[in-house]
Amino acid sequence: MLVIKNDDFFDKLEEKYPFLWGFPLSKIYELFILSAKTENTFQVHCNDLKKNDSTCDLRHICTSVATLLLRLKDKFEHGERVSTFAKQCEYLNYWIYYNIKDSLKCNNISMFYERLNGIKQGLIPNGHTCDIQDFNIDKEEFLQKKTLFFHTEILHWFKNKYKGINNNDRTKYNEYLVEAYNFYKDIICSADSQIKANFNEELTKFKNIFNDTITYLKEKPIGIWQSVIPEKNESMCTNVLPRTERVISQAGREEYNVLSRQKVPLGSEGPKEQGEQGGEQERPGESGLSGLLVTAGDAPSILQDFNGQVINGGTPEEVRPSKASTIASSLAGSCFFLGMMYKIIKWHKYIFTEDKYYIYIMLIFLCYHCRIMYDFFDNIPTYINNVETAKNDNNELNHNDDCDGFSKQYTKDNISIGKNICEQFIKLCKQLPNVIDYNTRQPNYINDWNFLSYWLNIKIKESKLNGTICPDYFYSGMENHCIKTLPFSSQTNFIYNINKEDLGRMEILYILYKNYNKLDTIINNVTPQEPKSLLEPSRTCSNNYKIGRSMCYGKYNKFCEKLKDFKTKYENLYKTAESKGDQYTNNFKKLTDYENSNIISSTVIGSAAGLIPLFGILYKVGYLIIKF
Repeated sequence: MLVIKNDDFFDKLEEKYPFLWGFPLSKIYELFILSAKTENTFQVHCNDLKKNDSTCDLRHICTSVATLLLRLKDKFEHGERVSTFAKQCEYLNYWIYYNIKDSLKCNNISMFYERLNGIKQGLIPNGHTCDIQDFNIDKEEFLQKKTLFFHTEILHWFKNKYKGINNNDRTKYNEYLVEAYNFYKDIICSADSQIKANFNEELTKFKNIFNDTITYLKEKPIGIWQSVIPEKNESMCTNVLPRTERVISQAGREEYNVLSRQKVPLGSEGPKEQGEQGGEQERPGESGLSGLLVTAGDAPSILQDFNGQVINGGTPEEVRPSKASTIASSLAGSCFFLGMMYKIIKWHKYIFTEDKYYIYIMLIFLCYHCRIMYDFFDNIPTYINNVETAKNDNNELNHNDDCDGFSKQYTKDNISIGKNICEQFIKLCKQLPNVIDYNTRQPNYINDWNFLSYWLNIKIKESKLNGTICPDYFYSGMENHCIKTLPFSSQTNFIYNINKEDLGRMEILYILYKNYNKLDTIINNVTPQEPKSLLEPSRTCSNNYKIGRSMCYGKYNKFCEKLKDFKTKYENLYKTAESKGDQYTNNFKKLTDYENSNIISSTVIGSAAGLIPLFGILYKVGYLIIKF
């Protein structure tokens, strides 16, 4: 007689993902755990299924199914209705086929299902249905079908039972979503076209509920980084370069060791790619290095068009802004740039020759920060006001912005300092609508992120945390704990570590503009203020401008450009002071330039030694682009 087996598929899933115990699916599945005892009244209906071969003796499985139907009916009629009776019978179908999967070659399978459909007539609640069917597929195909079915059901409960989901388990949720995605991908990318044809309905249902679930969860205050399944399934199977995974962070957020958190499609489907919404996105022109450098400043906007596109894996290929800050601004930067170019050339053997766009995007990110890192100073008066507003905000944070929990985990030796910086960062983010609302197409979106990077870098530098934690890691910790304000786990942010040299320059510019704001308020305030109050902020500006000029070198240096912009604004403000009389100009110190050709810059890029490796790189880039 065939021995009844408990299908351990769901049990194993629950061991791996404990949150499944709380899903209604688990309660239904528990009903299928049977003892050897069955109702004797059903034996008469199943006796003709007897066979000498124990594998084909289906009497016990027949009476077990009848007993199960009786239990299901009894519980259903007593109000224990986890789902519809038809849905419970659908689960039962998979349990039955699992138990007969090794008996499929027996000649009494059709009779077995005839007996079950006869027995069920008196075991279905009034007004309900129960469809018991023979899948008529082999064992291996059934196991795939069953797994696809259960994943689809779990995703359904994910979406429709969101209130029962605990955000503290988001790491496990993400791991499960990745597993489900990869299972679907394995079927789509398999060479067995017959299985894909046989499972077409199930695959379509899975894809729809998977994408609906991802979209739904990302609208909630929970960190979900898995992207949706792309509209074109074929793009999932594109052959791309191997992905190097970084260690999963303490809070469980999985990141990948490439250059940014932007998603970049690597498929080779011609000059256009399909976006998440189905619209066609044109690739930027490939007009050589000059076009590349011009476009670099707009790289994030270009890439955002492809947000959500998934490639060859359960999670999107993601890229992160360079951690080396201003690449090519120093000899160290040049070496880093050289190293990254070497990697691109090395990786090229993994990339289809027609996939020039990938090379193009990689080069954009290599050039990205050397071009726009200082551009947030164009809006610095606004940012300074934002900082003051955040500082004066005494409101309590939402309980889902858990800076206390963050600081205990990430800055446990300086909990109060870590908590304070976290709270101020959250309040500062709330002053930046582009960041909070993820307005990637707004011109100042990138500037807002670059300012946040500066603010976080300088706050850590000024505190006891200096040297104990990197700003990007600090931010990652906040993102994992402050899910109300920072639900960006699979979105884009540009928090990066700024090197000491550039951070010092930015600090000079920030001090200059902060004191400029004070001067502007004194001079242009409707209520007249004491002219002597101009002396201190103007002296601070004068002294720091001298320091800034000593750091300035080279005609095209970005820092020098911003310093020159400040000088122009300062001189215009001085003219306004002149129009108000001597009592203002006597207390308003002018800026003084010290042109000293003997000043030795701390940055080597202005020298021949710094230019030699850079020119070598540019030559290689030009060669690569021409070659492709």
